Amino acid sequence: MRPRGRPRDAERDEAITTACIELLADVGFDRLRMQDVADRAGVGLATIYRRWPTKRDLLFHVVSSHKKPSVPLTGDARRDLLAMLAALGEELMSKSAEFIPSVLAALRDDPELGVAIRKSSLCEMRANLQAILRQDPSVSEADIDIRADVGPSMLLYRVLFMGDPADGALLGSIADVMLGVTGRTDRPAAKRTRRS
Repeated sequence: MRPRGRPRDAERDEAITTACIELLADVGFDRLRMQDVADRAGVGLATIYRRWPTKRDLLFHVVSSHKKPSVPLTGDARRDLLAMLAALGEELMSKSAEFIPSVLAALRDDPELGVAIRKSSLCEMRANLQAILRQDPSVSEADIDIRADVGPSMLLYRVLFMGDPADGALLGSIADVMLGVTGRTDRPAAKRTRRS
């Protein structure tokens, strides 16, 4: 038995998603209007409402459909952390990441949306990072949650808010913090100056 109505056009879905991301970066979630999304995507307003009845539904779709970095486990926790952080850093430095501040504001103002997004996207990323960390026997299960959270938090702060590049030096430092590595011998020691 054939489904009733016309099948959804994947190209329209992509156009709407792209338009929403661009507008979130331009005007933020509060000032986002469905009509503006429709105009930018080149579709009718009814096309959007058939798919996502509310602005909240559309934002949830945009966030949950956004690329979620993951890496295969190799047994080398630091190597896998670097790969995962590099994928996250690349995403944060891309044009599409400009909508993230709008999403953060929406999460603050809409707790229910925050719960939904955490369950759909953030929990998966956290679970991936936990699995990577568990490969290192020195990482205690008692603090694995905080170690998994530290990496993305530091990366978000340094790249989005401080404007630093997600280069090898930054990623290596963050991976070391997540693994609890301090006093590495491959780094030059800081010079001390004598006080007279």
